[in-house]
Amino acid sequence: MYNPSGVSTPLIRELYLEHRWPPSVIAQHLGCSRGVVTHRLRRTGATADPRAITPFRSPSVQPPPTGYTLPALLQEYLAREGSSSYALGKAAEVDSSYIRRCMLGQRTMSADLCGRVTRALKLSPAEIDRLYVAAGHTPPTILRLGGWTEELARICAALVGEG
Repeated sequence: MYNPSGVSTPLIRELYLEHRWPPSVIAQHLGCSRGVVTHRLRRTGATADPRAITPFRSPSVQPPPTGYTLPALLQEYLAREGSSSYALGKAAEVDSSYIRRCMLGQRTMSADLCGRVTRALKLSPAEIDRLYVAAGHTPPTILRLGGWTEELARICAALVGEG
């Protein structure tokens, strides 16, 4: 499906339901309009989710840096490597035009493709997790811990001062 704003719908849903960011903050963070955010939330049923009635988190919780989108991360990693979308596509065994569309925000990556791209770019574990999250997938580090559990949620809340 064509994604004109280049914004990951699963990421919007996670920021809204799990992190409890208001749509205006999500839009500002992702560099899109509030209308795009509210449309995606309505389309995925996030506004009808029982978690949507809990109050938004305090503004003291800072969003990640603005370069946290899939296009921004791909461009950053390729620039650092001095590589091109063609070379990355060849190394990841995918058409380079698909990589280019991901860099323009017109496509997103499957978890399998994220894995191939991270291996091709030789990313660090933290960079791998950032890429997976930007593509709308659970980071491998969380999967190795057994997935997102209540205990892990409490630990994360304590680390950011909410627990």
